[in-house]
Amino acid sequence: MSGPAAMNGRWDSAYHAPVLAAEILDLFAGARTALDCTLGGGGHTLSLLEAGVEHVTAIDRDPEAIASARARLAAFEAEGRLTIVTGNYADAATLAGVGDTGFHAILADLGISSHQVDDAARGFSFREGAPLDMRMGPDAETTAAELLNELEEEE
Repeated sequence: MSGPAAMNGRWDSAYHAPVLAAEILDLFAGARTALDCTLGGGGHTLSLLEAGVEHVTAIDRDPEAIASARARLAAFEAEGRLTIVTGNYADAATLAGVGDTGFHAILADLGISSHQVDDAARGFSFREGAPLDMRMGPDAETTAAELLNELEEEE
């Protein structure tokens, strides 16, 4: 393969291309290990692995994103160059074992993805008539609609 997928325009998933891929690769040049706190569709992780990062640990709490990224990145996982962890980036130190080996680079592409907005069943957008949900994963028990209907204004 010649260069990162982000540079070659080969995006074969339903997820959007990662933002600032070239700039991130420049910043992470020489890194042997990386932590991607927001795996999403796997675009940044793929770019890092194809650019020569030896191992990436990637975290996400969205099971749909993990399933898509896992399929997309299966070869790297099979080679032992990728570890995917289900969880919230707020718990990154615990989930990724940061205290054990550390990382040369850490990336967090915060926010929601276009996939989450475009999927009406996820309840992130008002464009469709779906219920207001806005949960990133099954670990969040309360929907946005429940919060709005049950919390007092001060809360």
